[in-house]
Amino acid sequence: MSIRFFEKIRFDVHNLGMATDRHQAPSYPLRMPDELKARVQAAAEESGRSLHAELLARLEGSFRAENESFKREIEAQVSSVLARSDTLSLRIDLIKSRMDNLFTRAHLISSETERMAKDAQTDEDFAKAEARIAEYNEIQTEAAALGAQAEQLIAERDAELQRMHTLKEALREYRERLEAKPASRPKT
Repeated sequence: MSIRFFEKIRFDVHNLGMATDRHQAPSYPLRMPDELKARVQAAAEESGRSLHAELLARLEGSFRAENESFKREIEAQVSSVLARSDTLSLRIDLIKSRMDNLFTRAHLISSETERMAKDAQTDEDFAKAEARIAEYNEIQTEAAALGAQAEQLIAERDAELQRMHTLKEALREYRERLEAKPASRPKT
């Protein structure tokens, strides 16, 4: 009769936690419903793998799928933020264009009002000049409102760009952790 002594199993450093000899590999008893075992065995036969290899492939695949799902979610959020940022930029450009038009009109009205005031002879001429001054004041008020609106849109766009940067940073850190994980598997 032989007596077997079991010692701590040594792992190959270059094999990322796998035993160098399959008989040295630690055993992990796994209980699963008969239906599930039959499905896994059928999949193993179909793929030409052993039951053990099929289980490992499916486990690894589930982690890859989870990682891909996370990556797609972050990329979708980044795309959404970029689209929102582009929309805000277009609105800002539109406001700037409207402000340029207002300033041009204000300049023309100012010049015209100055000329009208110099040439005014009657009360009617002065009334026309005052109407133009009122129009000039309305343009200045509208330009100030547009300026405030542009500042708000710029702040929103900057916040969206910061959010995009944060998402990209989270994705970068997640990728780094994923790349570091295989190296951190137990070796003893």
